[in-house]
Amino acid sequence: MRRVGVLMSVADAPEGQARLAAFLKGLQQWGWTEGRNVRIDTRWGGGDAERTRKNVAELLALGPDVFLASGDHPVVELQHATRTAPIVFSLARPGGNITGFVFQQLELAQKQVELLNQAFPDRTRLAMLFDAQSADQFVAAERTAKLLNLQVQSLRLENPPYDFEAAIRGAASGDAQMLLILSSPFFLPYRARIVEGRMRTASLPCSSPGIGPSWAGS
Repeated sequence: MRRVGVLMSVADAPEGQARLAAFLKGLQQWGWTEGRNVRIDTRWGGGDAERTRKNVAELLALGPDVFLASGDHPVVELQHATRTAPIVFSLARPGGNITGFVFQQLELAQKQVELLNQAFPDRTRLAMLFDAQSADQFVAAERTAKLLNLQVQSLRLENPPYDFEAAIRGAASGDAQMLLILSSPFFLPYRARIVEGRMRTASLPCSSPGIGPSWAGS
């Protein structure tokens, strides 16, 4: 009997449920049936850092043969907790006991800046929405923005759950002409709210590597 520890971000996120279902289906196709030759221990973080750390400790205590992690925050906590247990997840540059790939790469954040600049060459003021989990993306995106002679308005969100509508209003009141929403595990559960807040409070060309397909307005 093998044991797999699964650490997911948010229980009510359709994407997370779909990923877990696809994972279980894939195991069955390779002959691994839960309860017969494999046991799956799943924990959901709910976008809460403290809960995620508690979930990591619980899963480690169960002694899984391998971890499956979804979301940046679960991955970071697992990395801090163990350097020996195999971790399968999404990371741009795997190393040590970790492997995988991710869409939330620094290069992608930089590319989003370039795409906005190409789409709206007459606009020079760019607001960036980010939090502690996406601060490295902000640094990379800001570097690219400066190379393109764009003025950057920093909109850092603190203490989730965040007030996205207020942050987007801040972008508009700061005379931003474009908006880049960087990728964070704390943003994903609220994608619809972010889009709605942006539509209600500001009509800015907007792009996001982590909220889903890029969108733009005028």
